[in-house]
Amino acid sequence: MDEEIHNKIKAGLFLEAFELIVTEYQAKIFRLALGILNDESTAKDMVQETLIKVWKALPNFRLESKLSTWIYAIARNTCYTEAKHKSLRVYTSLDSPEGAAISDSLVEEKQDSFKPGDSAELMIILDKLPDNYRTAVTLFYIEQKSYEEAAELLGQPVGTFKTWLFRARKMMVSLMKRLETQEQIKQTCL
Repeated sequence: MDEEIHNKIKAGLFLEAFELIVTEYQAKIFRLALGILNDESTAKDMVQETLIKVWKALPNFRLESKLSTWIYAIARNTCYTEAKHKSLRVYTSLDSPEGAAISDSLVEEKQDSFKPGDSAELMIILDKLPDNYRTAVTLFYIEQKSYEEAAELLGQPVGTFKTWLFRARKMMVSLMKRLETQEQIKQTCL
């Protein structure tokens, strides 16, 4: 699809290219925005804002860069600006399908650390992660970006992104163990 969009841009058919972009990227932008902002209404607004910015910048898009990276960078920056503007707490809701994907991925990696279905506890854990770690988890597990793609989207070296992801996982496992211990203490007291 990106090749078709590139061809439309080369031919100066910006409206047709934009229509294809909306079809291909609207849902992806929404998932990214929801992962960053954790507010469905605001995420929908940010999809619109992002698409407006893409439309305005489309004639100046340099065809030598990857279309998805360009669009995700616009979406990410739009969401972060909105989060800063509204002072929103940035995290991913585990009640959403995207949050479930994180949960499932983490369950596969550390099955002995927590039980599947503990979404309330996972939401608490994700909420405790620093914003950059939470965003790294969102891009890698929800959007299924490669290390290189996610690092590029965040404007960070690949090594930095891998470090954030490693530390996020480590933090989550530690927090999960702590919550499990607290739950065991509660059960003992009952």
